[in-house]
Amino acid sequence: MKEKLASPPIVEVVCGLFFEPITALDPISIGNFWHGLRVEYPGHTVQLPVLDQPNFMFAFGPGPLRSLFTSSSDEYVIQIQNDRFYLNWRKREGGYPRFNDYENEKGVMSRALAAFELFSIFCNGAFGVRPAVRRAEVTKVDLLEHGKHWSDLADLSKLVPMVGTLRAFASTEEADLTARIAETRADGDVVLAMHFGMQSIFGMMPARGLRLETRAHRALPGETPDLREELTSLNEMLNVAFFGLLAPEELSRFKEVT
Repeated sequence: MKEKLASPPIVEVVCGLFFEPITALDPISIGNFWHGLRVEYPGHTVQLPVLDQPNFMFAFGPGPLRSLFTSSSDEYVIQIQNDRFYLNWRKREGGYPRFNDYENEKGVMSRALAAFELFSIFCNGAFGVRPAVRRAEVTKVDLLEHGKHWSDLADLSKLVPMVGTLRAFASTEEADLTARIAETRADGDVVLAMHFGMQSIFGMMPARGLRLETRAHRALPGETPDLREELTSLNEMLNVAFFGLLAPEELSRFKEVT
C-alpha cells in the first residue's frame, strides 16, 4: 500500500506464529526463557491457553497454559504456549511504532521476529528442537474516536460508508452496531469485525467509538518458511482491507502523507 497515515487510529497489533506442539514447553520451563528477558519484560503472569476452536478438555491437572511477559512500558506483551508465540503492541503513552521498520526504529514485525528467534534458540538448547512454524497470523485493531475522528453518526458514515448501511436499521444514535465478515482466499483467510458502541483504551474514559479489528492468517509452505516475507504479506492484506473500509476523500482526517 502507498497510503501512509501520519496519525493512524491503530491501538493494537499482534504478530502470531503457530508451531508443532512442544510437549515439554510449560510455564515452568518457559520461566528459564523469561530469565533472559526480565530486564526488558519485567511483568509476568500465567493465563489459560488460547484455543483455535471451542472444545472440551478432559485431563488431570490444569492442562496447557499460556505465559505472558509484559514490557516495562506496558506497550509490548510476549505470549507463549506449547503451540504458539505472539507479540502484541498496545497503545499506551507512546505513538504507533509502525509494523515495518520506520525512521531507523524497529517496527512491530522486527520486534516479533527478534523475540521469536531468541525463543527458538532457547527451545533448541532446552529441548533439542526449534519450533516448526506451520501458520502465521497478523491482527490489527483500530479505534475511530468520537470527537477526534468523527462528530456524529452521519459524519462517521461519510468516513466509513458501511456504517451508513448498518445505520439504516437503527432508529436512534445510541444503537450498538456490529458486523463480521470472514473470507477464505487462496492466499489466506481474512476476518473483519466491526463494532460501534462504548469503547475504551488506555488513558481515556469509555466513550462511543468504532472499533475495527482485522485479522489475516495462512498456513505456511515448506519446512523453513521466510517468516518476514509471510508476515509482510499478511500485513499488506490487512492494509488493503482497512483502506477499503474508508472513503478515500476522508483520509485527511488522519493527516495523510505519502
